[in-house]
Amino acid sequence: MSGGTEGHEGLIDELPDDGAIDWTIIRSLLSASDSTSSALESHLMQTHYYGDDTISTAATQQYLDAAISKHERILEDLRLARDALDERK
Repeated sequence: MSGGTEGHEGLIDELPDDGAIDWTIIRSLLSASDSTSSALESHLMQTHYYGDDTISTAATQQYLDAAISKHERILEDLRLARDALDERK
C-alpha cells in the first residue's frame, strides 16, 4: 500500500476505528458495483429493445458520465480508507 495523505489531512482522524474503515471500503465497492450494473443494464436495454439504429447516444453518454463521476467519488473514498489504514500501522 502506498503511503501519503495528500488531500486527506483531518479526514483520516474522523474515521473512529478500523470498523469505520472497513465499512467505507465495503460501501465504496458496493456502490461501484451498483453504478456499473446500472449503466450496463441501461445500455443492454437500449440495444436489446431498440436495436442498433435507434440507440440514444445522448442517454448512454449521460449514464457513462454519471458512472464516471460516481466512480471518481468512490476512488476518493477508497483512497481515504487506504490512507487511514496506512496511518494506523
